[in-house]
Amino acid sequence: MLKRFSGTVSDSGSHVISLLATYEQSASFYLIFPWAQADLSKYWMVNNPSPNFDEYVYWVADQCLGLANGLRLIHSYGITEGPEESLSSNADTRKLSDAVSTPFRVNRGSVQQLIINESARNPYRGRHGDIKPENILWFIDPSDPNDQGTLKISDFGVSELETRLLATTTNTVPFTPAYQPPEMDVKGTAIGQAADIWSLGCVYLEFVSWLLGGFSYVQEFAKRKSARGGLDASAFFEINEITSTEGSKGYALVKLAVIEWIDHLHSDPACTGFVHSFLDVIRFRLLVVDSTRRATSSAVCDRL
Repeated sequence: MLKRFSGTVSDSGSHVISLLATYEQSASFYLIFPWAQADLSKYWMVNNPSPNFDEYVYWVADQCLGLANGLRLIHSYGITEGPEESLSSNADTRKLSDAVSTPFRVNRGSVQQLIINESARNPYRGRHGDIKPENILWFIDPSDPNDQGTLKISDFGVSELETRLLATTTNTVPFTPAYQPPEMDVKGTAIGQAADIWSLGCVYLEFVSWLLGGFSYVQEFAKRKSARGGLDASAFFEINEITSTEGSKGYALVKLAVIEWIDHLHSDPACTGFVHSFLDVIRFRLLVVDSTRRATSSAVCDRL
């Protein structure tokens, strides 16, 4: 996985980690990477726990776009041509102010046609499988006093190249509980690239929380999200049970605490038109229980 994507990404502005070299010594294998100053979680907590909004809002926007582009590189591995996804307004999304663009929906028909057109010629598609702040590394240029750093997706330990763009693996795939998608808890559900989109939405929401209120906001959000406890205490969704004459059936919902937290961020005095719009994309296009209705990485890039 690393060789494939490192070979594709050679410029220093890439948002995917580069594999520099590998070697074997005494029957052990080693991989050499550029040295990072911190991962994103440590960056929020230690390196910059109280950011100035005006100073960092453009950086956050740029880095979030970069991460989406990095994920698109992984997801679109092998795709050489095909129609772009069309974006249009989503009538179900709340009305936004004139300063905020209307959130989008993905034209699934064009995506399905892309699958048909490309599957024979370029059968492999990538999935990262463990998007979380700890797997996003922060690199800074010490020679540039104005450099705010570059974030890069790392840790391909559970990544896969699937034989189709459609989901092919089962819910035995390992995910970090806090960032795992709802389909992980639904037996027999296939896990595909949309799982990465859910995880990215989780990271984005924490990122916006940090931007508006620093690390204390990230901590407060985690506390509220986990208040009810249970096996999925840290997750962004919960499983409810419906009991009928046919037995009990579980269904997933975005946690009410998550929705309330997004509303809380919307009401923050520092929340600008950009942040309002970004929060809507996170809520209505990324943190979507139905994986078939989540935006693709390409659509996220286009929107950002």
